Amino acid sequence: MNRSNSVLFGLVGFLLVAAAPALSQDAGQENTKIAAITLRLAEGELPQGCSATHGFIEQGLLRVEGVEDARVDSKSHGIKVTYDPKKITPEKLVELFNQKNPDVPLRLPASKAK
Repeated sequence: MNRSNSVLFGLVGFLLVAAAPALSQDAGQENTKIAAITLRLAEGELPQGCSATHGFIEQGLLRVEGVEDARVDSKSHGIKVTYDPKKITPEKLVELFNQKNPDVPLRLPASKAK
């Protein structure tokens, strides 16, 4: 390794070490707690292998403010949703999704299918 490469690697290492405390401070300031829930279709089961329906549900949930992530699980027929409980409740999440997507209504896991 020549001298210019070692200087470059030393500089990169210094920058990474110098930036590390700033990154951890920023992460600590957020201090947001995320919760997760598994939702179900209001009627029936999710069709297996229907990526269009799965994508429709995931994208619809991601449009709800406070939702961090949404994933359809074909095997369990559930939709795992992670959300910020400071911004939305599971009941409100389902209500908002169902208002905008009446053709594919969701329910909370404890609710009985209609």
